[in-house]
Amino acid sequence: ARILIIDDIWDSGQTLTSLQSCLAGEDVTVVTLACKQLGTPKWHTHSGKMFPANKWVVFPWEVYDAPCNSQLSS
Repeated sequence: ARILIIDDIWDSGQTLTSLQSCLAGEDVTVVTLACKQLGTPKWHTHSGKMFPANKWVVFPWEVYDAPCNSQLSS
């Protein structure tokens, strides 16, 4: 069977690496919108932007709560 996995970002690689062991021997393609990981599995491709490993990426569909002033001063 051919398997396509789509995710928003390849970051630490832990999630997709665990899938790699579960899907060993399968025809797997992984596509992500963004990539921060340099050592990717052989079946990973990304169609989006490459980010530095230390950059925090916030996607438009995520809820992002900026710290309020009281949190910044404590």
